[in-house]
Order: sequence, then C-alpha cells, then structure tokens
Amino acid sequence: MSADEATLVRRCLKGNAEAVQELVERFQTEVYGLCCRLLNHRHDAEDVAQEVFLRVFRSLKGWDPARPLKPWIMGIAVNRCRTWLAQRARRPELVDYLQDTVAGRAADDSASCSARFKTLWLRFASSIAPCSCCSTNRASRMRRSPR
Repeated sequence: MSADEATLVRRCLKGNAEAVQELVERFQTEVYGLCCRLLNHRHDAEDVAQEVFLRVFRSLKGWDPARPLKPWIMGIAVNRCRTWLAQRARRPELVDYLQDTVAGRAADDSASCSARFKTLWLRFASSIAPCSCCSTNRASRMRRSPR
C-alpha cells in the first residue's frame, strides 16, 4: 500500500473529479487489457471495463488501505469478466456467421476506442462526483432527497 494510493482514494471519496480521473487513467489500460484477454472480445471488454470502474467507485469505501489498490481493482475486473462470461453463455449468439463474411482483417482501432472510453468515462464521472445524496452500496437504493 502506498500513501499516494490512500490519498487518491480519500480524494475520490470526497468527490474530487480530478482524483476520479487520475484513478481511471492510472488503471484503465490494465483493466481493459485484462478484460480483452479474458473475454476475447473487444466490445465486451469495453463494456465490462466501464462496469469495473463503476464497481470500484461504488465499493471504494470498503477498500482496505493496508492493501495495495491495484490487485483489489484487478480482482473486481476478474469477477466482472466471470459474471459477463456466465451471462454470455446463457444468451444465444444471433450473428455468429457475420465474422466469416468480413473480407480481411479489420483495422486496429483500440487507440480511438480507448480515447472514446476515457472521454465517456470522464463525462460520466463528472456528472456523478458531486452527488452526495446517493447510496454507494446499491444503485437500486438511490433516492432523491426532498427539496
């Protein structure tokens, strides 16, 4: 555990948008890469990587500062990939034949996807960071405070 990580987490918990951005930037490449390797599908990996960071921010209060942050985040990523794979096994694949119709290998657009993911994530993170009325435990418990 580093003092830098604990400070970053405290700043995130206080709703500091720059800290949220820093945490995402620090771990997004490794989380996305792990998701790509485990899911073997780039688009699924993008979706799961976003879910991972949502889970990270929802669970940040439960992180043990005596332990390193990276293995904790990567554990969340592995668990989300396992869940995704289990769900994917239960849903029928509707367009299996389309991969065979592509005449050649598609260009690698992972850099633009990463930039797009970062932009979308920053928009999302900035919209939720100032919210102090929401429960971080479950999305279903979210309620608006009376005005």
